[in-house]
Amino acid sequence: MENELQQLRMNSLIKKFSIFLKSNIGSILLDQQLNIFNQYSSKCIGYNLLQLSLQNKLKLIEDIQVGHYIDMAFSSDGACFYGDIQTDYQNFPIATDCIDNLILHHILDFSNNPFQVLRESDRVLSDGGNIMIMSFNPISLLPIFYFSSRFFKYSFPKPNFVRMGRVIDWLTILNYEVLEKNMFFYQLPINYNWIQKKSLWFESFGKSMKIPFGLCYFLIAKKRSFPMNPINKTWSNVVKSAKPASVSAQQKNT
Repeated sequence: MENELQQLRMNSLIKKFSIFLKSNIGSILLDQQLNIFNQYSSKCIGYNLLQLSLQNKLKLIEDIQVGHYIDMAFSSDGACFYGDIQTDYQNFPIATDCIDNLILHHILDFSNNPFQVLRESDRVLSDGGNIMIMSFNPISLLPIFYFSSRFFKYSFPKPNFVRMGRVIDWLTILNYEVLEKNMFFYQLPINYNWIQKKSLWFESFGKSMKIPFGLCYFLIAKKRSFPMNPINKTWSNVVKSAKPASVSAQQKNT
């Protein structure tokens, strides 16, 4: 019963998110996200790329040099959002260590267990592979979305609040090196054209000053193929010198 309720909740969130992205403010946000993904497309090197996104049937990176672009969509017993693969986002139907690049597009925002999503992503990602994460920033004007969505009557699903710092901590635990991190979309999140035009200067000002209150954050991290804390040579020498000396045969007889 609990799994069915979670599936129904996820289906509802996906539908609301797709409707939101078709609104004026949603289309502006999606355009900025697509520009950022394509800006860092050169980081995606390898044989394949796996994409998980609440926005179905849309490639987030158009110009990319990989052999296979795999769109993994959410599915349940009651509804199916078609992609190349369907899953519940908690257990990927993919073999271990076989993906070179992976995208999580607002998946952590709406998952019941975002750390489990990262663990599954880590399982399927090969050593040296890259993971790209796009999520909402809770320390932003995000509450205005709730107010404006009710007042102006457009759909916006309520996300979980997963801070960028927490995601970086999780990636560090999983032995990843963060290569890029930034925030964007400093415009007023109100679904009217004239308000968006009046607040365009917020975007350039926020990016130039690197203000940590952008509506979304973007991360790129590389999976390390070596231990995070290797033993230093000096410490290894100390450990060797601390070992008890072997007892000779002559000492045994005395």
